[in-house]
Amino acid sequence: TVPAVLCDLRTCEGWKGAGKNMTPREKSLSDIGLVALKHGLTRHDILGRVKTPHICRARHEAFYTFRRRGWSYAEIGRLFGRDHSTIIHGVAKHQEVAFALPVNAGTTAGLI
Repeated sequence: TVPAVLCDLRTCEGWKGAGKNMTPREKSLSDIGLVALKHGLTRHDILGRVKTPHICRARHEAFYTFRRRGWSYAEIGRLFGRDHSTIIHGVAKHQEVAFALPVNAGTTAGLI
């Protein structure tokens, strides 16, 4: 079983009905906490203003996670307390790093 300290309320083994009474914001914060845990950080690190590279990578992954779920850039920005353009940049950076794709993969500007 998963130690209680590391347990995500919605998926923890052995706790039936976990997460059913969570508000949407609590579920979102829980998901941010999972990304933080994966990177050895806290949810407060990801939601904070520190710009060290390892925290930024985790923050960008969190932005990307919500974007893949269909959230708009503005919605993600409100959740994280940031402007939507910051979210656009973070999602693009995560895709560039995680998938080794150039941000402007569809353009031919660099080939001429």
